[in-house]
Amino acid sequence: MERQASGTKKPNKGNANEIRKKRRQLRKKKNKPRYRKSFKIKRIHFGWWKRRFNIMLDPLKPFERRVLLENPLLKYSAQDDQFVLVLFKIYDMQRVEKEIDKVYKNPYSDTINTLKEIKRSAKEINWKCAICNEPIRSKINEFNTENFLCPLCVETHSKGQFIDERIVHSSVKFRKACEFLYKHQQDTYVRFMRKSERANH
Repeated sequence: MERQASGTKKPNKGNANEIRKKRRQLRKKKNKPRYRKSFKIKRIHFGWWKRRFNIMLDPLKPFERRVLLENPLLKYSAQDDQFVLVLFKIYDMQRVEKEIDKVYKNPYSDTINTLKEIKRSAKEINWKCAICNEPIRSKINEFNTENFLCPLCVETHSKGQFIDERIVHSSVKFRKACEFLYKHQQDTYVRFMRKSERANH
């Protein structure tokens, strides 16, 4: 058997633990969401290159391709490069955390939200307090007193036996505004369906 050199030291348990800790730290760094700061969206309108919404798919990561391929409603929003980059970054963070959930552009607030948040926003519209005219968010399917008052006015006007005349007028206007909104959304939906039918034929 060969003798161990006098200058070498036997590995102890302390050094082995430090090596394991360093390896764990490196693994954590690798698993953290990384985004290419200098990355730019490449668009092309012709040729045989694979593309979606005129965005080339080859330079993209697999999950970025899925974002574009699995969300056909991004057709118009995807024309903005900044919006696409932000969307990719959000998906990257959710993918690493294993909380994969589709996100969309909220048409009510022009922000990027989950489907659950968009549904919540769809049930509310911007309104004004019937007493002090402060901006509030009123629920479309509710017509109680609290729905037309700000938090400060609720304390003084919602507990009385009689309803203030201004609240009644506000509820009538609110009903008409909701009817107009439903009609406008219905017309928009019909136009969208007609466009999609023409595109499929």
